[in-house]
Amino acid sequence: MKSEDYQQILQHNVGPSVRKLGLPQRSWVFQQDNDPKHTSKSTRKWFERKSLETFKVASNESRPESHRTPVVRDLKMAVWRRHPSNIRDLEQFAKEEWSKIPAEHCKTLNDGYRKRCIVKITGDMTVSFPSGIIKVFTSNPSPAVLCFRLKNTSKLEQILPNTQLLYSDPSQSDNNCKDFWMNMQAVTAYLKKSSEQNPSASYYNVDILKYQVVEQVAKMEGVMANIVKIYVDFTLEVSSNGIQSTPLNLATYWKCNADTTDVRLDYKYNPESMAVPSALSNIQVMVPVDGAVTNMQSIPTAVWNAEQMKAFWKMSVISEKSENGGSGSLRAKFDVSEGPSNPSTLAVQFISDGGTLSGVDIELVGTGYRLSLVKRRFGTGKYMADY
Repeated sequence: MKSEDYQQILQHNVGPSVRKLGLPQRSWVFQQDNDPKHTSKSTRKWFERKSLETFKVASNESRPESHRTPVVRDLKMAVWRRHPSNIRDLEQFAKEEWSKIPAEHCKTLNDGYRKRCIVKITGDMTVSFPSGIIKVFTSNPSPAVLCFRLKNTSKLEQILPNTQLLYSDPSQSDNNCKDFWMNMQAVTAYLKKSSEQNPSASYYNVDILKYQVVEQVAKMEGVMANIVKIYVDFTLEVSSNGIQSTPLNLATYWKCNADTTDVRLDYKYNPESMAVPSALSNIQVMVPVDGAVTNMQSIPTAVWNAEQMKAFWKMSVISEKSENGGSGSLRAKFDVSEGPSNPSTLAVQFISDGGTLSGVDIELVGTGYRLSLVKRRFGTGKYMADY
């Protein structure tokens, strides 16, 4: 069989099979092995033109021994040994042999492929000085050196200080904390310049370091520490310790027909992702829906923006004290005139005061300054759920 023959078989059978099974568009993946006609350039282009996702099977050379026998081939060989004589036997034998395949074998194969849940965390630290401290610094040729310690840093893969303003000892051996001290002359010069540019400001912000968390998709985490009004602000962009690292777990379901589109979003508050559980507030969910929507029914009530082609839900608070422990569903049914719709990626936004995701904290080291206030906050940036 040539590649062109294979493509003709796909052309006449894939679409009808998907419709017969009632599968929503783009909710399924086509699986095939590495036969030359399956991986030829023309066949790959056929799948690209049809916008069909294929389940990529790695070559034997690049996979461990436990991965060298795909589940489908195991099933085919087991059924073949029983010599089915008709369609009924074929179906019965396939079901029986499938049930015999160990779950652990399937898990081993599954673990060899890319996971869709991604959680990456990066951070920024900003110190905010009150305007009155500039006079103190400039009138004193040798102000007390401001030293601080980051605690609970074992999750941090790297810390990148602003070398123009901050010092640290790279030989520090404790991986759960790290000490820093400021270049007071450089800090004073920076604050003077900031006050000249904006003399009416009450506080002046100084970005002093960035960091990245090891194998950790929620965004922006914040810790604010007030030292005679010095604020330390961590911004996190949450990717890859999995769903356990996200404060709000999401799962989407789509059913797309010619005239209607049904969407459901299940959500679950996850306090275990936070150092100290805190409520999520100002939650907004945005769901794009194409297919020329003419009407929407939703529970709870959502708002349809025809210009953006998006449905919007707003919720004030989600926490452990919410109904069902912070678990629930958003549902909507859309009438469409140019269906079926295509399942899409939805986005969620929220903030949370009083907790962090990484557990990183701060304390002062030495004298001359005091820590009078600590605020903790995280919030979303790109926080999305695929179908």
